[in-house]
Amino acid sequence: MVKNFLMIGLTLFVGLLSPIQMGINSVLSKYVNHPLLAALWNSVLALLIFLMAIFVLRVPLPSIGMVTAAPLWSLFGGMIGAAFILVGI
Repeated sequence: MVKNFLMIGLTLFVGLLSPIQMGINSVLSKYVNHPLLAALWNSVLALLIFLMAIFVLRVPLPSIGMVTAAPLWSLFGGMIGAAFILVGI
C-alpha cells in the first residue's frame, strides 16, 4: 500500500517536471546555438540514465532472436518521441 502511494507521488512529481524541462532545454538551446543540439544533449543524458538503470537493476538483455521476433513496427517507437520533440522545436 505504501509502495503504491510512493509510486503515485513519484509519478505526479515527474509529471510536474515536464514544463520545467521545456524551460531548461530552451535555455540550453541558446547556449549551444540550436534547439536540436539541446534536444540531442537531452537524449544523450536520457540514454546514460537508462543504461545506468539497466545496470543497477540488473535487467537481462534480450537475445538478437528475441529482438528480431518483434514486429518491425514496434522497433520504431522512439521515432514518435523524436517527432514529438522536433515538432515542438
